[in-house]
Amino acid sequence: MLGIDEDSGALAFPVYQQHPIPIFLTYYALMATGVLFVLLGPLVYHVYARLQTPLRLIVLICMVVAGSTQMIAASRWLIVLPYFAHIYTSPQTDAATRAALDVAYKGTSYFLGLTIGEFFYNIFTGLWSVFLVVMLWRSAHRNVWFHWIGIIAGVGIMPVSYTHLTLPTILRV
Repeated sequence: MLGIDEDSGALAFPVYQQHPIPIFLTYYALMATGVLFVLLGPLVYHVYARLQTPLRLIVLICMVVAGSTQMIAASRWLIVLPYFAHIYTSPQTDAATRAALDVAYKGTSYFLGLTIGEFFYNIFTGLWSVFLVVMLWRSAHRNVWFHWIGIIAGVGIMPVSYTHLTLPTILRV
């Protein structure tokens, strides 16, 4: 996204230095979506209080976890990337420090980006989507086609998380 390479700090840091505002705004917006999920979870829980089902609590937990993982993953671009890029592009930085920053960037990108951001975010977003649809389906049988769209979308999100975590890791080894 925005020309930032998640595998190489040597490629990502100069891009960040050239375009810090669009990168900041993009990842700030992604972090804001995480905040909205965290805030939306209790709201959904309260709005559907008339439905006395354990699915309500499961939806709340999944939404809060999904939002939290999205905030953590996006924050790496707002906190870690600018810090690493500043040091990396400094004329006083030697080759060994640049190599260490590249390794640290790659580790941060894989852990916060692929593991937390894409794997857990997709899993919990898919789960809360499916559980919410099932909860609503049990309460009212209107708009059955809408329920199926929600289930297909929720289930469709979950396998994507496995391809982000496993396939790129396997191919790079």
